[in-house]
Amino acid sequence: MMDWQSLEVKVTQATKTPCDCCRAVTTDATGDLYKGNEFLAWYSARWSDGHPDVPMIITIYCGDWREGASSDQRWGTQAEVRFGPDGGCVLVDWSEKAKAKITLFTPHGRDDVLQTSYAPEFWSCIDAVLMKDPRLEHFLG
Repeated sequence: MMDWQSLEVKVTQATKTPCDCCRAVTTDATGDLYKGNEFLAWYSARWSDGHPDVPMIITIYCGDWREGASSDQRWGTQAEVRFGPDGGCVLVDWSEKAKAKITLFTPHGRDDVLQTSYAPEFWSCIDAVLMKDPRLEHFLG
């Protein structure tokens, strides 16, 4: 059984973009997840410092990301993260609009993950990102 403590987080990049409506900064941060020396997945975390009511979205991308791999050999799964007293993580479905634009991977939703052998791995990846990516420390208080 995989657990988040056994995963290594390697931070890659972050971009900051001002919101068109209010100029609050939205951050898109990425990184890689390893189990030992083996690449497991890469991730993105997106949050807006100016909109605490908008949840962070963490996407875990698994599968074969080498050049030439097809979209059915790799997938992405999203969780919504809310902080504070009523906070928590929730697996979310991709919107139909977002799914229509995705060609590089297969978007996995709740029905693709819940009650599967992948679910514990996914949640271990989410926990590792939240606990080990230093760019998210300020959320954990």
